[in-house]
Amino acid sequence: IDASNLMRNGYSVDHQKLFNYLKKRFNADIFYFGAVFVGDYYYQHDFTKNDYLDLEAVKQFAKDQSKNKEEKEKIGKQIRFINKLNSFGFSANIKPLKIMPNGKRKADCDVNITVDGMANLKNYDKFILFSGDGDFLPFLRHLREKKKEIEVYSFGRNSKGNSTAKEIRHFLQGNWHDLEHKDYKNRLKLG
Repeated sequence: IDASNLMRNGYSVDHQKLFNYLKKRFNADIFYFGAVFVGDYYYQHDFTKNDYLDLEAVKQFAKDQSKNKEEKEKIGKQIRFINKLNSFGFSANIKPLKIMPNGKRKADCDVNITVDGMANLKNYDKFILFSGDGDFLPFLRHLREKKKEIEVYSFGRNSKGNSTAKEIRHFLQGNWHDLEHKDYKNRLKLG
């Protein structure tokens, strides 16, 4: 699951419902890739050793180092959310959120999803991707060449004007599922 793609498009997804749906339908291992705001901890994280965060270290850093109460609360809230995901059964792979000089925020998990998928190619017969990013097309092509089943779930056109890359929809044909469809919306929407 590409968290940024899931969370910035369409409706708010109930993560517990999503986990239950995937477990019941596919009995799958469910990997969740995302990024969280970590304040100045971003500069402490050693990217040369690990892409993913030690959430306890982030929490401790915020507690000990951050003078900004709002920042501490934001970091704490995000960590509680990730811990909740893990308690549902997700395997959360969380990176520090990049904040660009222009203020734009980037999670940059596409490469991590691809690399982890490639590393685990022999462990799975089927890959289910929650993202409509066109960047995944080479990975999806490779999966097909390796005779892996593929399904992609993402938001098609939605009220925010976002859409799944047409090349993804065309490549997968019947194995692309629009999360805007009422069946998915009724099953997965928060509330």
